[in-house]
Amino acid sequence: MSIINYIPVTLETEEILSSLKLNKNKAAVEKKIEELIISITPAMRPKAIYAESKVQSFYVDKIVLDGHEFNSKVLVKNLSDQKQCYPYIVTAGQELDNIELPKEQSLMLLDLVKNIVVEKAFQYTKALILERYKVKQISEISPGHLDDWPLNQQKVLFELLGSDVEKIGVKLTNAFLMKPIKTVSGILFTSEKGFQSCQVCTQTRCMGRKTEYDPVIAKMYGL
Repeated sequence: MSIINYIPVTLETEEILSSLKLNKNKAAVEKKIEELIISITPAMRPKAIYAESKVQSFYVDKIVLDGHEFNSKVLVKNLSDQKQCYPYIVTAGQELDNIELPKEQSLMLLDLVKNIVVEKAFQYTKALILERYKVKQISEISPGHLDDWPLNQQKVLFELLGSDVEKIGVKLTNAFLMKPIKTVSGILFTSEKGFQSCQVCTQTRCMGRKTEYDPVIAKMYGL
């Protein structure tokens, strides 16, 4: 089990502006962003926990990793030819949830920045895993992103990573949601062809969609 108690994240005004997709009042918003970055940077403490887990056995729709059984055809398809995989939890940190902002600052803007922080922290963690385990091509899958691997599987993922999850300040609610909210979890695995959950997901109104649904690939996964 590996814990990263502090992930270095640098926020840039331009990338936040780009996320907002503004056509007017750019100068005013830019000033707000710069002030927000100054306010929250000292408090930012993104963290992560990850492990190298052994793929022990698998069946049609379930797979056992380090003695923990996960139910998912997609997981079986992606991991059945692997010897190991890399479960992870990455969080923007509860420090950003507890920060007190000046009254003139926007909570919506802070929420957007938190999304950027957790994404950068995840990319840092993924790069670290690539380097540490000499992995060349890697993909990820997360509980709740597909009906085939529902959100309640978070419980098994947390059990696999163990009590050390508490050391990065992350807890799982009875509804299988993570706190702090700006936290991501899942399993990284070697994939030469590459895999994205969006390829086998039929939700057309998802704002986070990265690629189109592919019925051919979905059929390959038994979906």
